[in-house]
Amino acid sequence: MSALSPGLPSSSRSISTSPPLRKPPSPELLAVSALNTEEDHALARAWLDEFVPEDIPKSAYDVSYARSSGPGGQHVNKTNSKAVIHCNIHKGKWLPPYVVAELQKTVSWI
Repeated sequence: MSALSPGLPSSSRSISTSPPLRKPPSPELLAVSALNTEEDHALARAWLDEFVPEDIPKSAYDVSYARSSGPGGQHVNKTNSKAVIHCNIHKGKWLPPYVVAELQKTVSWI
Protein backbone atom coordinates (compact mmCIF):
# COMPACT_ATOMS: atom_id res chain seq x y z
CA MET A 1 0.00 0.00 0.00
CA SER A 2 1.15 3.47 -0.74
CA ALA A 3 2.00 5.95 1.99
CA LEU A 4 0.49 8.67 -0.19
CA SER A 5 -2.78 6.88 -0.86
CA PRO A 6 -3.57 4.22 1.77
CA GLY A 7 -5.47 1.27 0.38
CA LEU A 8 -4.21 1.71 -3.18
CA PRO A 9 -1.53 -0.59 -4.64
CA SER A 10 0.46 2.19 -6.30
CA SER A 11 0.90 5.91 -6.22
CA SER A 12 1.40 8.35 -9.06
CA ARG A 13 3.00 11.75 -9.32
CA SER A 14 2.14 14.02 -12.19
CA ILE A 15 4.02 17.21 -12.81
CA SER A 16 2.13 19.94 -14.60
CA THR A 17 4.67 22.70 -15.09
CA SER A 18 7.62 22.70 -17.44
CA PRO A 19 10.43 25.20 -17.58
CA PRO A 20 11.59 26.10 -21.07
CA LEU A 21 14.06 23.68 -22.63
CA ARG A 22 17.65 24.47 -21.79
CA LYS A 23 18.58 24.07 -25.44
CA PRO A 24 15.88 22.69 -27.76
CA PRO A 25 16.88 20.72 -30.86
CA SER A 26 17.73 22.95 -33.80
CA PRO A 27 15.16 23.42 -36.60
CA GLU A 28 17.57 21.60 -38.93
CA LEU A 29 17.63 18.59 -36.60
CA LEU A 30 13.84 18.60 -36.21
CA ALA A 31 13.59 18.38 -40.01
CA VAL A 32 15.67 15.17 -40.09
CA SER A 33 13.39 12.12 -40.30
CA ALA A 34 16.21 9.57 -40.75
CA LEU A 35 19.99 9.61 -40.43
CA ASN A 36 20.81 9.20 -44.12
CA THR A 37 23.79 11.50 -44.62
CA GLU A 38 26.99 12.38 -42.80
CA GLU A 39 25.53 15.85 -42.16
CA ASP A 40 22.50 14.24 -40.47
CA HIS A 41 24.83 12.17 -38.28
CA ALA A 42 26.87 15.25 -37.37
CA LEU A 43 23.71 17.17 -36.35
CA ALA A 44 22.50 14.21 -34.30
CA ARG A 45 25.86 13.75 -32.57
CA ALA A 46 26.06 17.47 -31.68
CA TRP A 47 22.54 17.34 -30.19
CA LEU A 48 23.26 14.14 -28.27
CA ASP A 49 26.55 15.47 -26.87
CA GLU A 50 24.73 18.48 -25.39
CA PHE A 51 21.56 16.65 -24.26
CA VAL A 52 20.97 16.47 -20.50
CA PRO A 53 18.01 14.94 -18.63
CA GLU A 54 16.80 18.43 -17.72
CA ASP A 55 16.00 18.91 -21.43
CA ILE A 56 13.04 16.55 -21.04
CA PRO A 57 9.96 18.67 -20.24
CA LYS A 58 8.38 17.64 -16.95
CA SER A 59 4.98 17.62 -18.66
CA ALA A 60 6.21 14.86 -21.01
CA TYR A 61 6.45 12.13 -18.37
CA ASP A 62 4.62 10.63 -15.43
CA VAL A 63 6.28 8.73 -12.59
CA SER A 64 4.44 6.09 -10.59
CA TYR A 65 5.47 3.49 -8.03
CA ALA A 66 4.28 -0.09 -7.84
CA ARG A 67 5.06 -3.35 -6.13
CA SER A 68 8.11 -5.04 -7.53
CA SER A 69 8.18 -8.69 -8.52
CA GLY A 70 10.85 -11.29 -8.08
CA PRO A 71 13.13 -12.14 -5.18
CA GLY A 72 13.45 -9.90 -2.16
CA GLY A 73 11.37 -11.45 0.55
CA GLN A 74 8.53 -9.70 2.30
CA HIS A 75 9.98 -6.24 1.62
CA VAL A 76 9.03 -6.30 -2.09
CA ASN A 77 5.60 -7.66 -1.20
CA LYS A 78 4.81 -4.75 1.11
CA THR A 79 6.38 -1.67 -0.46
CA ASN A 80 6.08 0.19 -3.74
CA SER A 81 9.74 -0.16 -4.61
CA LYS A 82 9.50 -0.21 -8.43
CA ALA A 83 9.51 3.14 -10.21
CA VAL A 84 7.61 3.22 -13.52
CA ILE A 85 8.13 6.10 -15.92
CA HIS A 86 5.66 6.72 -18.74
CA CYS A 87 7.03 9.18 -21.26
CA ASN A 88 5.00 10.86 -24.00
CA ILE A 89 7.53 11.03 -26.83
CA HIS A 90 5.07 12.86 -29.10
CA LYS A 91 4.39 15.75 -26.73
CA GLY A 92 6.29 18.85 -27.76
CA LYS A 93 9.45 19.13 -29.81
CA TRP A 94 12.03 17.80 -27.39
CA LEU A 95 12.93 14.72 -29.47
CA PRO A 96 13.89 14.75 -33.14
CA PRO A 97 11.59 12.67 -35.41
CA TYR A 98 14.24 10.04 -36.16
CA VAL A 99 14.55 9.31 -32.42
CA VAL A 100 10.77 8.94 -32.05
CA ALA A 101 10.68 6.52 -35.00
CA GLU A 102 13.43 4.36 -33.48
CA LEU A 103 11.85 4.38 -30.01
CA GLN A 104 8.59 3.12 -31.49
CA LYS A 105 10.45 0.03 -32.79
CA THR A 106 11.64 -1.00 -29.31
CA VAL A 107 9.97 -3.61 -27.12
CA SER A 108 9.32 -0.95 -24.46
CA TRP A 109 7.02 1.04 -26.77
CA ILE A 110 3.38 0.74 -25.77
